[in-house]
Amino acid sequence: MVVSILTPGMALEECDNGNHSAIHWDIVKVLRKEFGGGEIYFDNILIMKDGKFILEELKGLNAKNLI
Repeated sequence: MVVSILTPGMALEECDNGNHSAIHWDIVKVLRKEFGGGEIYFDNILIMKDGKFILEELKGLNAKNLI
């Protein structure tokens, strides 16, 4: 299943990213076409459409490219 996962909030100590908020929230949304599709933008740049990364730099993260 292809889903979009956004996890705003404090990172684990082992992978500290400088964010030290008190809340960690996992947001999961299925973006496949058969579930209505969808788009994800970062800084007004479309990076994912219908569950697939479309930016060349991110295409390696699409399910078909993962082992």
